[in-house]
Amino acid sequence: MRVLSVDDHALVREGLRYVLRRLGDVTIREAGTLKGALQSLGREVADLIVLDYYLPDATGEGAIHSLLEASPGATIVVLSGDDSPVLAREVIDAGARGFVPKSYPSDRMLAALQLVVAGGVYLPVDLSPSTGVGEGTPALTARQREVLAMLVDGSSNAEIAGRLGVSASTIRAHVSALLRELDVSNRTEAVAVALRSGLVRGRAKVVR
Repeated sequence: MRVLSVDDHALVREGLRYVLRRLGDVTIREAGTLKGALQSLGREVADLIVLDYYLPDATGEGAIHSLLEASPGATIVVLSGDDSPVLAREVIDAGARGFVPKSYPSDRMLAALQLVVAGGVYLPVDLSPSTGVGEGTPALTARQREVLAMLVDGSSNAEIAGRLGVSASTIRAHVSALLRELDVSNRTEAVAVALRSGLVRGRAKVVR
């Protein structure tokens, strides 16, 4: 996988290098400006672009549009020190597939990137659209709620993948994201939280 890391801080790029290498077989290029990123994409397109929201010569929506024009097949994940819900929604609407706060530890950032690479869309749970199930209840994305409902029904990953028309690896990524966002360690606990909180209603038949 060809990855382009775009951030004007060398220390951030160095830390990202460590996380990105854990994605597997990757080649990593780096740029500190939008101009530099576009020059790099002119030589070779990227599969994944990890983009700092604030660059010296561009920000957010404009940078995303320029990068997608230069590399139409790329998946973009935006990193930002500003975790505003408005900002997060802006970048997703502009075509990014994920929004990750820079305050995340490396393992959580890696999980977010894995979800996006598997075909999902990542938003931090506290920045996701409200589910209307009450204050203090995790606000999951619509797809996460679909997967969680099927876990409650006792469906296996393969069964969920078949019903949603996606790959098993995508479902594994969704389940991992659910466990993290619900702050639980396994599917049984996730189902218990779902039923207790009202996120999903039904009778659990958990498949381990």
